[in-house]
Amino acid sequence: MNNNLQRAQNYINCYNKNHPNQGCCCCYGPTGPTGPTGPAAATITVGSTTTTDPGTNATVVNTGTSSNAILQFTIPQGPTGPTGMEGLPGPTGPTGSTGPTGPTGPTGATGEAGPQGEVGPAIALSIGDVESVPYDDGATATITPTPGVDNAYELNLNIPYGATGPAITLTATATSVPYETGASASVVSAGDNAYTLNIQVPYGPTGPANGLAAYGGLYNNGTQNVSTTGSGNAIQVGLDTAMPVLNTTATGNVVTVDEAGTYKISYAMSVTPGQAGTIETYVQAAGTELPESTLTYTNATASTPFNSSNSVIANLQASDTVGLYLESSATDTVAVSNATLTVEKISTGTPAA
Repeated sequence: MNNNLQRAQNYINCYNKNHPNQGCCCCYGPTGPTGPTGPAAATITVGSTTTTDPGTNATVVNTGTSSNAILQFTIPQGPTGPTGMEGLPGPTGPTGSTGPTGPTGPTGATGEAGPQGEVGPAIALSIGDVESVPYDDGATATITPTPGVDNAYELNLNIPYGATGPAITLTATATSVPYETGASASVVSAGDNAYTLNIQVPYGPTGPANGLAAYGGLYNNGTQNVSTTGSGNAIQVGLDTAMPVLNTTATGNVVTVDEAGTYKISYAMSVTPGQAGTIETYVQAAGTELPESTLTYTNATASTPFNSSNSVIANLQASDTVGLYLESSATDTVAVSNATLTVEKISTGTPAA
C-alpha cells in the first residue's frame, strides 16, 4: 500500500476510535492535480428539410461526421385536412377603374302602369299682344305668364303682312238687259295686272199704257200704343184711314188685292219703344211675313223714337191681304205714329228671282 493509502486508512481508524457509534467516517485529502483535457463535445447541424409525397417514409441522413453531424431530413406531406371554417370577410378593397361599356341588353318587359297622378291646376290661356310685322321677319308665337295671375298665360303673336303686290288696273263696263235676265257681274283679265268689271243691269218691266193697273193704301196719322209680348209674336199696326184705291180694297187694317200680279209694297212709321231691346218691322202678305220687307233694330233705346220705312216687290195672288206688323224682344208698350202702307201693281207677270 502506497503512502497516501496508508495515511488515509490511519485517518479512518483514528476517527472511529474517537467517535464511536457514528457509523461512518469521512476523510479528505488534498486536491489532486488536474487531469488531461478530454475530447471536444459533438455538434449537430440541421441541413435541409425536403417535403415528399404523402405515403412515403420519413428519413434522416447524417452527411457530416460523428462529432460534427449535419442532418438531412425527408418528411412526407400529410393528407389534406378537412376544410376549415370560413374566415371573417376582409376589408373592402379599393374600387377598380370603370370597365368598358357592355353591349345593350334586350328591352325588358313593360311594367305595370303606375297610379293615376293628381289632376294639375287648370291653366287659363288668353290672347296677349298681336302685332303685324314685315313679311320677311316671319311669324312667331310666344307664351308668357299673365302678370299677377296664377296658372294664367298669354299667347303673343307676331303675324307678318304680305309683300306689297303690283298695282291693279280695273276698268268697268255696264250694260242694260231685260229684267227677266237678271243682274250679273264678272271680272275678266285684260292683260298684266289689268282687269275689266262687266256689269249687267236689268231694266224694269214695261208698265201699263194708262198708268197703274191697281193700287191702294191705308194710314194712321195719330199715335197708337202697341202692346208687344216678346220675340216671335207679331203685333198688327192699326191703320184706320183709307187712301184712294183701284182694283183693291182698303179696310180693317189691310189692303186686299183683286188681281194677281207683281206689286210694289211700301210702308213707313215712327216707333218709340218703352224699353230697350230689339224691334222688327215688316209686311205680311196672305198671312206670311215677307222677309225682304223686315227691318231689325237691335239697339233700340227706351223712349227714343226712330223711323222705319221700306219698299219691296212681291208677287201676289187675287184676294191676298197685305198688313203692317211689328214685334219686340221685350214685353213692352211701343208707341207708333204716322204709319202708312201702300200697294201698287207694276206688272201682271211673275217677278224675276
